Amino acid sequence: MMIGVYIGQFCVTSITWFFLTWFPTYLYQAKGMSILKVGFVASIPAIAGFIGGLLGGVFSDWLLKTRLQPDDCS
Repeated sequence: MMIGVYIGQFCVTSITWFFLTWFPTYLYQAKGMSILKVGFVASIPAIAGFIGGLLGGVFSDWLLKTRLQPDDCS
């Protein structure tokens, strides 16, 4: 059970590291974007993740309100 948590955390951390370090450098060097544009474009994944986290919480709450609770199954 814990190995799944470890693998999930490794994946999340690796993706976060990529978007914080390599992605802005790639946009600046390979795509020739200005520093200002790189800042805006590189912030899109973080903003999308924030919104996705909020919507995931709302969806999770909705599922728990409309379906059987885990303790109802026993």
